[in-house]
Amino acid sequence: MRSPSQTTLSRVTLCLSRIGVAGGEWRVNDPFCDIWGWDSLRQARLIIELQKEFQISFSVVEMESIISLESGAQVIESHLGGLNL
Repeated sequence: MRSPSQTTLSRVTLCLSRIGVAGGEWRVNDPFCDIWGWDSLRQARLIIELQKEFQISFSVVEMESIISLESGAQVIESHLGGLNL
């Protein structure tokens, strides 16, 4: 899978900040579970924020594959047909 666009990565980062994850706590391909305090509730809140931000609705398979900033951005771009947002 190709690398997501900077714009998509920035928008996903914005969603992370909305749920209380400070920048600098992670790198693009770090799993979210490595972020201190990450749990299933925070994962659900991120999914909701991403769906609002990108005006999309994820399938269960897509939700399960969002495990890092990079994978989240890739899922979004794939969901939207590879558009660079």
